[in-house]
Amino acid sequence: MWRLLADFGKHANPYKNPLLSSSIAFLVAFASALVGDVVYRRVDPWGNPAVWVSLVTAAVLLPTWILSTDRVKTFNETMLLKSLFRAPTVGIFTVGGKDETQIKNIMRGSSVTPSEWIQIMSKPGLTVRLSESLKPEFRVMINAVGERYIEYDVANMGTLKQIKRFVEEDGVFVRPGMGLQSPWNCSRGFSP
Repeated sequence: MWRLLADFGKHANPYKNPLLSSSIAFLVAFASALVGDVVYRRVDPWGNPAVWVSLVTAAVLLPTWILSTDRVKTFNETMLLKSLFRAPTVGIFTVGGKDETQIKNIMRGSSVTPSEWIQIMSKPGLTVRLSESLKPEFRVMINAVGERYIEYDVANMGTLKQIKRFVEEDGVFVRPGMGLQSPWNCSRGFSP
């Protein structure tokens, strides 16, 4: 639910001023049709379609404007993040089939091995597991090889695309050291 509200607010936010002015315009149209029917024409106002149309339109536009305001948009985004990270699963992104010594030879900018990351991150309410791939079940992925990243598909930069998609889908990718500087080719065992 929070994702839906946050996405809706993000897309409606640029239109918050037109939404407010349209809501006011339809409320004025509703009030004038209502007053015109009751005071001047002395008829039942609910039989006039202009009353219904303006009321329903204002009833749709006004909540849309409320959801698009900065304060409500920020609140919905905060609630989304809280719901995503209430009991997160942390993945330690590592190289499959390698022991600690071989992984240390691959690492750059970090001296903490995957097993040490698990010991450091193990806390109550936090699930920490090793992973050879980015999976949607993880909210946080720690790159165990530091400034390098493990690339299984160097030609297409498949892992880098997965990292980008993971972050775009509200995941957090942590890499110790400086920024990601070079891929480590798993099939050939070197950095290109």
